[in-house]
Amino acid sequence: MDVLSMPSVEVLPSFQDAAGTPQRALVDADKHAQVDVLTAANPSNLDTPLSTRASESTLGAVRDRLPPSLTASGNLKTAIQEDAVGLVKSSQLPSSLTASGNLKAAVVEDAVGLAKSSDLSAVQPRNLTQIAGTALTGRDWSGDFAKLQNLDTALSILKDNLNLLKVNGITLTGADWTQYFAKLQNLDTALSQAINNLNLLKVNGTTLTGADWTQYFSALPTIRDRINELSGVLASTTTALGANASYTSGSFTVSGYGRIVGSCYADQAGTLYVEQSSDGTNFDVQSTFSYSAGALLGFSVEVVAPTARVRYVNGATAQTVFRLYVRARRI
Repeated sequence: MDVLSMPSVEVLPSFQDAAGTPQRALVDADKHAQVDVLTAANPSNLDTPLSTRASESTLGAVRDRLPPSLTASGNLKTAIQEDAVGLVKSSQLPSSLTASGNLKAAVVEDAVGLAKSSDLSAVQPRNLTQIAGTALTGRDWSGDFAKLQNLDTALSILKDNLNLLKVNGITLTGADWTQYFAKLQNLDTALSQAINNLNLLKVNGTTLTGADWTQYFSALPTIRDRINELSGVLASTTTALGANASYTSGSFTVSGYGRIVGSCYADQAGTLYVEQSSDGTNFDVQSTFSYSAGALLGFSVEVVAPTARVRYVNGATAQTVFRLYVRARRI
């Protein structure tokens, strides 16, 4: 045999060694054994039924498709099946959610598997027996509701149904109140119309005699006239003042008036003062107006004290014309 050529070989049937391990040998064409090789391994789980292995494979595939939050220890371990549109079916909920003590009402589905809102009333409590540990007693409230009157009834209708028995514990005697209601006048009558229907008999126990009041109403002045009403002239002067000279009026009363008003004209500049006093001696309130030569000045000051006066101080040039008038106005 050529040492460089490979002999033809064949595999002899398997045989066992002394320990019972399967063996096989390679031999050449002359049937000479060359090498004992390949001890066969013994695979594990050969005795497991194939149906079991198939189930394990299927479960593993399902498990691998679930998110970890559903398969981790301590979380939800049951897959919830979906219908054709991907909604959870209540029929697939695990029994742990519908058993007594847990969720007690199954959600009723419509045609596409959605929960019906009309069925949520099934989980509302309707038979309370205790509140905060205090037992409740049953009572039929329908009798109480039946006693409620219509709160929208007009008071003018209810006045005919008065049936008062007690006020502050004092028993009232029966009386026909309709006679008193009949004497009530229409309160919606305009006051301008009601003045013609005066029929007073007594005031503080004193009997009144009848009289035609229209003569007194017609004698009242209007409010507008009173607002614009001016007093007579309270202070005035037309004497021209020399350089730096001044004019001071006498004190006058402004009680009952709202404002001190007046006018001033001079051909030289100066300063006008309107002064008021609470005691008639000390003029502690002062209003000042700067006057320009030839200006037409009208002034108005609010009355804050019963007595007033005016002062005018001329500038450095003597006047040739000077007019000052002071009045009071009601408002």
